[in-house]
Amino acid sequence: MPDESQANKRPATRRSHKKTRTGCVQCKQRRVKCDEQKPTCGNCIKREQSCSLQFVVPNLPYSRPPAQKPNLAPTSASSSRTQSPVALAPNILPQPASPSPALASPASTSTQPPGLTFSVEDMELLHHYTVSTSLTFSTRSDVLEVYRLAAPEIAFSDPPLMNGLLAISGLHRAHCCSDIEKRRLYSTIAAAHQNIALGAFRERLSNLTRENCPGVFLFSAWLTLYVLGSMHRLQSADPDAASVIDFEDPSEWIRLMRGVPSILRQSAVWSWIRESPLRPILEPGLVTDEPLSPELERRFATLRRALIDEPLPVSTPDAPQMDEEECKVYAESLAMLQKYTAFILRPSTPEGPLDLVGTTMIWPNIVPDRWVDYLGQHRPGALVMLAQFAVLVNNLRGFWWAKGWGQGLVVIAWKLLPPEWKSLVEEPAERVGCTLGAV
Repeated sequence: MPDESQANKRPATRRSHKKTRTGCVQCKQRRVKCDEQKPTCGNCIKREQSCSLQFVVPNLPYSRPPAQKPNLAPTSASSSRTQSPVALAPNILPQPASPSPALASPASTSTQPPGLTFSVEDMELLHHYTVSTSLTFSTRSDVLEVYRLAAPEIAFSDPPLMNGLLAISGLHRAHCCSDIEKRRLYSTIAAAHQNIALGAFRERLSNLTRENCPGVFLFSAWLTLYVLGSMHRLQSADPDAASVIDFEDPSEWIRLMRGVPSILRQSAVWSWIRESPLRPILEPGLVTDEPLSPELERRFATLRRALIDEPLPVSTPDAPQMDEEECKVYAESLAMLQKYTAFILRPSTPEGPLDLVGTTMIWPNIVPDRWVDYLGQHRPGALVMLAQFAVLVNNLRGFWWAKGWGQGLVVIAWKLLPPEWKSLVEEPAERVGCTLGAV
């Protein structure tokens, strides 16, 4: 007869934990539980890496006046709701955790909305923007004057744009700080302002007008640089952390910055910007076809042969070989990359000197969505093109937001490529000064 006490015992079960879909991208990729502490979760702090939660930081109390009406206070549901930046692609513009009615409105007025104030700390960032940050957006003096003078003037009557201005200034301050605590503080401040601006501009995209499109245009330009600057290891105490990029998905940074430029390419919007004080940013005009040098012709002929004409085999286990659709996407993307490479390396024309920053960052914003998907899947063809683009990005290494990007993109492509593809990355590595043998 069986022991009654043994029969009544229930089998032991594992203690479950509350599942969440709002953890950071880095923890999801490593398949570990995220504590969701903002702006950087505990796991990312231990690993001294950037955390995607910095893009969803709730509003900081000092940047808002004391709430006078109950309906302006964030609810527990809204304040705890977050989204990872990659999950938002291709829209990329998340709603703020708890926007005020003034910031959520897409309309831009000439007077400051009632109840909206900025703190002394914010004024410090505004000052830093005008004397320092605004001088890091272009290689042309006339464009820098637009960012230094016209942009703040527009932002004074456009509160969400002011948040965007303070965000990029705060991120710049974080890069300038050698003290780790101050660096983390300014990173948090920047993320909070960016979160407010992102939500407001997402709503505005569905109602673009002549009056509000300059603000959208400026914010889209800052968004690109903010994404690049936020991918550095700002949470690390390493003195060189602000020059080391930190991400595991090579498509993550491209997904974050895409979305707005396609809207700005509409003919009406283009005309509105050309009639605004922001006109110099668009000069000297559209990118034109330029003749290739013999060296460039050889480089792109090699790429066309490996990616399109005679595609190299893919030896990665369980990975499909390149099909006709993939080759077609690569052909379109490579043609764009060749055009922009030739244009960027051309001599200055009577139309004026080239804005190296603006022209370089166009390509990742206009490549087909499928190319970005292939990059996220670590397809060799997309990785090889990423390494070629890194050569252009490396020309911007003197800017704080671009430090380390040329070498970093080449390294990640090298690590992910199968052996038979690695030779296609050796030339880009040499051009950006990267020693692959040490990787």
